[in-house]
Formats: sequence, C-alpha cells, structure tokens
Amino acid sequence: MQHRKLLYLIYRRLRVGLGILGFILMYGAYTGNFSPALLLIGFGFTCIELFGAFYNDHQDYELDIRNRRKDKWTTSGLINRMQMRTLSFLTLSAGLLALLTTNLLIFMTGVGYGLALFAYSKPRLPLGRDIQTYLLLASLYLFLVPSMNVLFQRSLVSMDLYFMMFCFFQSIYLFSQKDSTDTKDSINIFLKNWNTAALTCTISAGLSLLFLSTFSIYPALLIAFWFVNLSAKYYLLNKIIDRKVNRINRGRILLIEFLTPYFYIAGGV
Repeated sequence: MQHRKLLYLIYRRLRVGLGILGFILMYGAYTGNFSPALLLIGFGFTCIELFGAFYNDHQDYELDIRNRRKDKWTTSGLINRMQMRTLSFLTLSAGLLALLTTNLLIFMTGVGYGLALFAYSKPRLPLGRDIQTYLLLASLYLFLVPSMNVLFQRSLVSMDLYFMMFCFFQSIYLFSQKDSTDTKDSINIFLKNWNTAALTCTISAGLSLLFLSTFSIYPALLIAFWFVNLSAKYYLLNKIIDRKVNRINRGRILLIEFLTPYFYIAGGV
C-alpha cells in the first residue's frame, strides 16, 4: 500500500476521535483545568469514539464491498474484518479503563456512550440511523460536562451551558451531514426526505454557531476562528441544499470542523 494512501486511511478513520478529544480539551481551556485527569478523560472518550467507528466498519463491511468503498481499513486491505472487530473492543476496553480512574459519573457516561455507539451499528438493535439516534448520541455532552464539573469541584455556570449546547448541536450537525453522501445506505435521514434533512443540518449548524459565539473568553480571537467555522458550514450546506455534495468536498471541509476546538485552544495559549 502506498505511503500516502496509508496516511490518508489512518487520518480518515482517526479524525472522529480528534473531534471528541478537541471538545474535551476545549473544556480544559475555558475552565483552566488542563490536568492529567482531563487528559485521561480525553483519551478515554477518544477510544470510545474510535470503538464506534471501528465497530461500524466491521458491521458495514459487506455493504461497503457492494458499494466499492476503498476508503476504509477493511475494504482497502489494511486489516481484515475480524481484526477490525477485535480492534474495536480493544479500544473500548482501553477507553473504559481510563475513565474508571476518574470518577463513577464519568465512567458511567462512557459506558452509556459506548452502548449507544454499539446499538447504532448493530442491525438487530432498535437504534436506527435517524435524527432520534443523533439526538441521543449528542446528549453525551449534557451528561459529560456536569460529570467533569463534579470531578474538578466546579459549580455549573452559564459558560458550561453554552459549551454543552455548542457540543450538542455541533454533534448533531456532524452526524446528520454525513448522511448526505451515504446515499447507498438502506436508510438515513436524507433518503427519507432530502429537504427535511437539509433543514436539520442547517438548524443544527446555525445553533452550533450561535453557542460557539457566546462562551469564548478570548473575544478578540473568537471572531477569526468563528468566521472560519461559519465559512465551512456555509460552503457545505450550500452543496447539500443544491444536492451537489460528494464525499470529496464534504471530507475536505470536515477537517475545519474537527480542528475548530483546537483553534480555540490555540487562541487561549
């Protein structure tokens, strides 16, 4: 396998973990709680997020073969399907062990999120690929932030609420926009009704931007990275609304979304 292609495959699969890690580090930036405990939380939830991605690739293997997908570790020949399943449960175990060293609330939040990701990819379970599922997965942050506050002995303040809402709506946007190019799935929100799905993406994107603009403690630097995020969403949403979205333009613009929390952290430094 070519070196460049290998790096792309690694980046593409690991970027979902990059996103959730960024949210958790963002919490550390505005609360001033950059500590070994926060890094453990970040590592734990990154592993659980990767579990969801790995296990989904294992479950979708036959569908990906039929759709001639070559952008996954399994279908590209990097590892086989059973190795992917093993890797998924190894990352889940590592993540839960890391969270077990923090506090019970954070650990139970991790267990719940892991179960939701498992149900998302397991066809026999009732959790479908629908907006209700995305609401459930995004609700992680409604439990995680208060749990981290308990660990760090912080009271829930308005900035926490703004941050939770940003993470919540940003997650819904990231989950739902993905369906716009997964048109060979058996079902997703865009296959049900394109206009309604596009509206869901637009509303969640707008609310994400709204809350992103309210909780920053670096107002001078907020404007620059807020407009970068706005531009990324505007570009992709126009592609989705006009039905001109494809995996290439969607994949490229998503890098900006995953890097947004790191822009915020860099501004703080």
